[in-house]
Amino acid sequence: MPISRRRRRAVIFAIISSLGVGLAALVAAAGGDTERIGSYWISGELTDEGLAVVEVIDYDFGVESRRGIYRNVPDLVDGSVRVSSPTAPDNVRITESFFDHEIRIGNPQITISGRHRYRIQYTLHRDAVVQNGFFSWDAVGLEWTVPIEEATVFVALPEPTGTNCRAGTPWFSKGCSLTTLASGALRIDLADLDANEGATVSASLGSGVIPGLPSAPSGAAEDPGSGVVAPALIAVLAALAGAAAATMLVRRAGRERVWTGGAADAAFGESEDGLGSRLMDEVELAELATIEFEPPRDISAVEGALLLREQVLDEHLSAWLLEAAIRGEIDISDDYPLVITHGTAPPHPTVHQILDRMFDGRSSIRLGSYDADFTKGWNQLKGELDDWLHGSAHWDNAGRRRQTVVRIVGAIALVI
Repeated sequence: MPISRRRRRAVIFAIISSLGVGLAALVAAAGGDTERIGSYWISGELTDEGLAVVEVIDYDFGVESRRGIYRNVPDLVDGSVRVSSPTAPDNVRITESFFDHEIRIGNPQITISGRHRYRIQYTLHRDAVVQNGFFSWDAVGLEWTVPIEEATVFVALPEPTGTNCRAGTPWFSKGCSLTTLASGALRIDLADLDANEGATVSASLGSGVIPGLPSAPSGAAEDPGSGVVAPALIAVLAALAGAAAATMLVRRAGRERVWTGGAADAAFGESEDGLGSRLMDEVELAELATIEFEPPRDISAVEGALLLREQVLDEHLSAWLLEAAIRGEIDISDDYPLVITHGTAPPHPTVHQILDRMFDGRSSIRLGSYDADFTKGWNQLKGELDDWLHGSAHWDNAGRRRQTVVRIVGAIALVI
């Protein structure tokens, strides 16, 4: 294959491969940017009227298009719900059922994606969380159908004792981190809750003063990242840069070592001449090319074609037959269909074996239709030329082995 065509193919392959890497990064980024709650801040203050709850939810819709969120809250005091959002529609619709109230937040006509912050305030009936001086509250309910990356719960109770926190499901739960702040309020830190997992805090109540609570987060939710386009673009640029660097290194490694001193020395120099040598690429070699009036020494036209194309083609086999005809080892008729007959010159031993296979005892071979014996000789010739090509000392065969290794490693790296 000509060098220019091979390089064009290499450039096209590098571009396509880089775009493939970018597409893989895009798919991976989109797959990783799933719907979830990035941060969940909850506070509950026990009063005579009930438990005053404030929720600040940083809800990440990822690449999905949604109209908003909903909350299922049992034992809700009527008229106590307040909702706001700095970046998302905060229309509210409350539906009451036998078990709880459904709070739907959003605009049916508007879809959103990415991360948005919702602030929800409501009050729970006191007897829903306090029974006989014992407090128990499902601070994080089980109704969330998306995972929660992190949650922080603050609870203000009068002189609580025997505090306890459990996180998980009704069938499997474990203790969670619970600390008492300087103000006397309780703090619970949760992380990596799966969908339909929650947390319950409980304590025995005293008769002291209700402690103060920290201020809830305000403003828009923190941007979790640059989305999915930036990783894909970075991957494409990185792959292109790597391909360009690798191409330069490969081109340098693939240069030819020639004798210094000029075109004649480069072509006909010998080691005993005491000439120096240096590496040259095909552009520099082309500048040294001169017009010759005889074929290169010790190499046939077929072998030269094989070195240029680096593969065995049917045209090379046809050229082999023409060379045999030029040497007088066979005769080829001028009329169609072509007829091959034995020539007057004795064929070379290596040529003789192939011709014997083609003729198979016949005096002539008529081309233009399938000939089983000629096909056997043709295939034998193709095999011998292929063996010569891969066993030739005109290039470093280790380069082909390294090429295979690099392709395998690159394929594995792409999959990873």
